[in-house]
Amino acid sequence: MNMLLHNLKVALRNILKYKVQTLGSILSLAIGMVTLATVHSFLQNFRMASINHEPYYDRVYNLRFDSIQKRQSDNSIRINGDIVRAVKANGGPRCIEQGPYAPNGMLTGGWAEFTLSGKTRRKMQLDAVPLDRNYPNFVGIRSAITGEKIKVLGPHDAIINEKQAKLIFGDKNPVGASIRLTKNYGNYQNYQLRLVDVYQDLSLTEPDIYISALFYSPCELEDMDSDQFNAGNLYVVLKEGCTPQQLKAEVNGRLKPLGLKVKTEKLKDRLSEEYSSVAIARSITYLIGSLILLAAIIGFLRMQTQLFWMRRREISLRITNGATRLQLFSMFATEVVMIVLAAYWVAVLMGSWICDYLARPQFAEITSELGTISHLYLYSLVIGLVVMMLCLAIIWVVLSRICKCTQALESGMRRSHNHWFRNTMLGVQVMISMFFLGVTFCLLCWVGKMADFNHIPDDERAYKQSLYLQTNAAENGQRLRDKLIHLPQVERWIPYSWGVLQVNELAENEEFSKAAWQGDPYASYNNVTSYKIRITSDTSYLDFFKIKVNWKPKANRKKCILVNEELYKQMRQHHVAPNDILTVDEMDSYQIAGTFQSIPYQGSFKIDIYSFIVIDPKEAYGATHYILVAKPGEYKEMQIAVDRMIQKLEPAVVKPMSSNLRDYMARSMFALEILQNIAWILAIVSLAICLISIFSTVMLDTQTRKKEVAIRKVNGALTKDITKLFGRTYLVITLIAMVFAVVAVLLFHIVLSQTFDMVEINPAFPISLSVVIVIGFIAAIIACQVRKIMKVDPSEILVKE
Repeated sequence: MNMLLHNLKVALRNILKYKVQTLGSILSLAIGMVTLATVHSFLQNFRMASINHEPYYDRVYNLRFDSIQKRQSDNSIRINGDIVRAVKANGGPRCIEQGPYAPNGMLTGGWAEFTLSGKTRRKMQLDAVPLDRNYPNFVGIRSAITGEKIKVLGPHDAIINEKQAKLIFGDKNPVGASIRLTKNYGNYQNYQLRLVDVYQDLSLTEPDIYISALFYSPCELEDMDSDQFNAGNLYVVLKEGCTPQQLKAEVNGRLKPLGLKVKTEKLKDRLSEEYSSVAIARSITYLIGSLILLAAIIGFLRMQTQLFWMRRREISLRITNGATRLQLFSMFATEVVMIVLAAYWVAVLMGSWICDYLARPQFAEITSELGTISHLYLYSLVIGLVVMMLCLAIIWVVLSRICKCTQALESGMRRSHNHWFRNTMLGVQVMISMFFLGVTFCLLCWVGKMADFNHIPDDERAYKQSLYLQTNAAENGQRLRDKLIHLPQVERWIPYSWGVLQVNELAENEEFSKAAWQGDPYASYNNVTSYKIRITSDTSYLDFFKIKVNWKPKANRKKCILVNEELYKQMRQHHVAPNDILTVDEMDSYQIAGTFQSIPYQGSFKIDIYSFIVIDPKEAYGATHYILVAKPGEYKEMQIAVDRMIQKLEPAVVKPMSSNLRDYMARSMFALEILQNIAWILAIVSLAICLISIFSTVMLDTQTRKKEVAIRKVNGALTKDITKLFGRTYLVITLIAMVFAVVAVLLFHIVLSQTFDMVEINPAFPISLSVVIVIGFIAAIIACQVRKIMKVDPSEILVKE
């Protein structure tokens, strides 16, 4: 006990003596731990898909269909009822053990009202997907309640994922709840469903299925209509002993009357290729996530070993007085353990803050699609233990070297032992700092380019101080709206909604559609007869978003339609709507009153640019989508008042009806901005760790070689000569680190270019800037330390030595 108290006392003394360096080590280790823990937690969502664990996984084949009249192409014919009925006829092909089953690629929004035991009522806006009732069981989706595979769904059965079930019902078992689902396919459709199970959170690598949707079975697969179902894959399980050639021959025989042929593909082969790409991405992500921890460990160990070498006299005296190597190790280990434990607790606090931060409503959409980030305290603990074991092992090696040193009491002029390991680790730290700075500056350039691409306004203050509301789920939407727009914090309200609707005059002109959408990369995936249409009640929407309109003379600005300038030119060239009257969704007709160039927060693809703005006074009546603009300085108060009013009038609604307008409009920028903020943090931390390490290294060098410096100064050495003496090594280290950092940043730039291929940047400036900053800081540290030692009188140093 006395030895433990002594070790704690010595450790605390040294920690307080070098408190700045110790605080830097604690923070850097903590950030490194929580960064790697967050990366690991996120990557857990990329586990193997459920179907990989099924015994028939090796025998699952994907059927794709094409016309007999043309050669096989990548653009297969979508699954329809005729195809399914042909494959299923007379019990299906003899070589098929299970199937055919098809996933649904059509994701549509809707409002679901849940009623549990006739008492608990909850409403939630969610994604709902009508699904082949056999599909969840076929792919091996498991119940979060029983752990068993989801059973084959019955008519009007529904399943929901674990995360949503907890959000809606808390800890209650939701099985048996009735669901009234309202979906919009152009006309509202209602479904009465029964919740039969809760499925476990799915892997992000799950094929052909949305990971957070409400799945339900309205009818048999062959009875699904095109408004509900969109699939290009049809899966079957081949019987053991049968061959793909047999399968192809049998299915082709059944499809011949339809004029179709089939192409077979083994699902395992396709998923293996996808998993290999995922594995590479996981490895790269782990590597990047580990870099900051590696830099922190290197900085911490280098500082500790330098301090231990400076305590050689103390060690020699303790050995002279009978201290064993194990006792010395326990003394040093106590200091290391205290610092690592402090770093772990800081990491736990950071992890708790990260989880709470991501739990905010504005992140709900991102976290629901990107999976769960949790258990950071546990992962940080494991990482902390590994770091502790590694540090203790290094300390034991350093202590062994110190104890073997026969000249421990000397403080000679000679350099300490071979510094190749120290210099290598310092080079790694410099490389990491340059890499993160380069990545950060690259992301800054990307964010700027993406902001221009998405027409992000330079001044967003008005949009950040406004709320966007969707009140579809309200029992009495008009009452709720009247209460909200008359809150004292609300300056004004603007009815605003948008949708993808058909414009009859454009849809009827096939020649125009082909010409207008020519060269658009997304035209083949979208119905080119439908366009984004924004609907508002008056011109206040135009004023609020500062949309410049080229009005026609004597235009009726109270009820009209505005057309994108580029789209209007195409319409004139192909003589579409020569009378300037357009009919929206076969319902209302509007006179074209003018054109506009762009709308804030819209992309630069044709599917974004080719759009319309409808101004119709009736939009103000019964509006369920609108903007609330706060009075100056009262946004927070308005947000609180709106949430309280909604909770008071609509207690059954689970997800918030309101969201920050800027967050809602700039969702495409959200992921990139988060990535940029993370990169800034990592860049600053890694640079700080690097500079602390360089500072301590240069300081130790100048202290241990001060006699050499004094002799050189007596012999006429100038400041520039001493600077060269110390700077030569760091110059070589920096240049070598720069080469590796530049290559790493270029690789990151290539990956980023493939992810955000709509814009391009030149990485030369970001890379050069990061190199200049790191070299500048290193040069400043060396210059300061040299200047400091040059101020000391050499005679005083020589007398002491």
